[in-house]
Amino acid sequence: MKSGMTLYVFTNPSQVRQIDPLPNCGCLSATRLGLKAYLIPITCSKCCLRASNQLWEFRDLLEFQKRLYGKHGKNYRHIYASMGEISCLSLKSMEVMKVLGPVYLRLFPNLNTILKEELADCDTVLDIGCGYASPIAGCDVPFSVGIELFEPYLVESQRKSIHSQYIKADIRRLEFKPKSFDAVLAIEVLEHLTKEEGYDLIKRMKDWAVRKIIITAPNGYREQDAYDDNPLQEHKSYWNADELTRLGFKVFGSEGWKRLRGYRGSIKHRPALVWRIVSALTQKITYYYPTKAFQLLAIRNLEESNKR
Repeated sequence: MKSGMTLYVFTNPSQVRQIDPLPNCGCLSATRLGLKAYLIPITCSKCCLRASNQLWEFRDLLEFQKRLYGKHGKNYRHIYASMGEISCLSLKSMEVMKVLGPVYLRLFPNLNTILKEELADCDTVLDIGCGYASPIAGCDVPFSVGIELFEPYLVESQRKSIHSQYIKADIRRLEFKPKSFDAVLAIEVLEHLTKEEGYDLIKRMKDWAVRKIIITAPNGYREQDAYDDNPLQEHKSYWNADELTRLGFKVFGSEGWKRLRGYRGSIKHRPALVWRIVSALTQKITYYYPTKAFQLLAIRNLEESNKR
């Protein structure tokens, strides 16, 4: 907790104490003082960053986690923070991954690295349903347009300056001139539309793109309700590799073996960092066998299609 922020601590159901300011203190310190700490279900921007970065890519994160564990590790063997679980094993794993991380990504490329390679020859990109932390942030694209209907996500993405231009719009009613962008992306978008709406969007993406269209979607049915006070997060349809292949896409597997992941793609087992590595190892197989993967990565090269 930052200095100057206000911490409300509930001492009993009928009393609230206000401590202001309370520097260098958080829920663990409050508990050690004999106070009760409660989890408040609000959106955390640091969690959002996890969507487009590996843990070891965050500057000074490991040193902060070490200090936190050094302070509270005797009382808590596992500390659950917004940037992941902290334990003796996770800290040692992070030490290794900080050194081997770049090599690890070359051997086991994730969506970010694949997108960076696919968009290397694209000067203009349309990112449909860009959200607050689009993986395009790590790509060297000269000009990109982000489309988002949910305003808090749009504002957060603007704050990070991920795209060159933003449009607040319903993607079901979106229109552009034919061949307006080198590439058109729909990252984790189709499952939030009905099947009919999804097919219609793919058709329009093909019209707008010059070189390629790229889509990701969960492999098969993945139940998901609305969250972040965003009704658009609800899943309304599911997609499989066969139907995307019939639509002219080359389909690959992403995010490793699907049995390792649960609700909203979270790793099922603990410690999460270790099982995330296991998931990455399975990615070498599921990439070529997308029916076994958690997520589908579909790429359609329009230039190749036009040559046929």
